Amino acid sequence: MGVAACQSAAQDSPKQASETAVPVRIAPVRQVALQEPIHCSGVLTAGTELTLSFKTGGLIERIYVEEGAHVRRGQLLAKLNLAEIDAQVMQAQQALEKAQRDRQRAENLYQDSVATLEQVQNARTAEAVAEANQRIALFNQQHSTIYAPQSGRILKKFVEANEMIGPAQAVFKIASEETAWVVNVGLADREVVQVHAGDSAFLQFDAYPADTFTAVVTQIAEAPTPASGTYEVELQLPPAARLLKSGFVARGRILSRPTAPQTVVPVEALVEADADQGFVYQLPDGEQRVQRTPVTITALYEEADAVAVQGLPTSAQVVVEGAPYLTDQAPVHVVR
Repeated sequence: MGVAACQSAAQDSPKQASETAVPVRIAPVRQVALQEPIHCSGVLTAGTELTLSFKTGGLIERIYVEEGAHVRRGQLLAKLNLAEIDAQVMQAQQALEKAQRDRQRAENLYQDSVATLEQVQNARTAEAVAEANQRIALFNQQHSTIYAPQSGRILKKFVEANEMIGPAQAVFKIASEETAWVVNVGLADREVVQVHAGDSAFLQFDAYPADTFTAVVTQIAEAPTPASGTYEVELQLPPAARLLKSGFVARGRILSRPTAPQTVVPVEALVEADADQGFVYQLPDGEQRVQRTPVTITALYEEADAVAVQGLPTSAQVVVEGAPYLTDQAPVHVVR
C-alpha cells in the first residue's frame, strides 16, 4: 500500500506542476480614436526667400555685405556706378524742359493765329513723351541701388564689386527673418488625403538630434510635383530658441486627424504576428484560464504603442505581461 501511495503521488506531481498558475498582467481592450503618424522628410527654408537684383545693367561700384551677414530692413546692400545713369537722368530732365518751352511757345503762337492747332497738339505730345522718359530715367536711377526689403540674413552673394552686370541679374539671395521657417515635404497620394491644414507635426534636425521641434501644416498642394509625383505639404515652425539655417534636413511625422473609434490593444498583447494576422491571450471575466484568440491587425499606432485589431469583444481583457509563457487554456494569476 505504501508503494502504491508513492506511485500515485509521483503521478500527480507532473500534473500539478503543469497546472501551476502563470503570473500575468492584463489590460482592457479600448475603443478609442487615434492619430496615425505620417512619416516625412524635407528641407528647411525661410518662409520668404528673395532674390535681389538691379533694374538696369552696369558696373558694380560697391558691395556692402557678405554672405551670412544679418541685415536690417532698409539697409543699403549694393549700388552701381551712377555716372551713366545720372547722365541719363539729366538728359531726360533737359529734354523735358525743352519740350515744356516748345509747348508754351506753340500755345502763344496759336493764340496769335500764327501756329496751327496741329502744331500745338504735337508740342503737347512731345512734352508728355519727355515727361515719361524722365520718369523712366528716375526709376532706373532709384533701382540702381539695392536696399534690404526685409530684415534677414544673406544666404548667397552672386557677384563682386567692379563686375559688369546685366539687368535683373541676381546679386543677393536673402532669407527674411520677419516670416516663419518652413519645411516642405512630399507625400504620396494615399498620405496627402489624410492631412489637413492645421494638423500638428513634430520635426528633428541632424544639427539638434536631441531636440524635437513642433510645426503645423499650413499649405497642401492641389497637384503633384511632376518630377517626383508627390504632393508638397508646407510645415510652418513657430519662432525657436535654437539657431536654424536654411538647408537643414528635417525628418519627422505629421499627426493626421483622429480616426473613427477602433478596437485597440497594447502592442505587448500581440503574440505571433504575421503580416495582418496575430494572436492575443484574453482572460474572460471571472475566469482563471486564458483563451488564445486570433485577431486581424488593421493598423499600428507607434505614438500610442497600440495596435488596432478586429476579432475581440470590446469588454475583453488581454494579457500584456507573461504572454510568452502561456498556452491556450493555461491557468493564470493576475498580478496587480
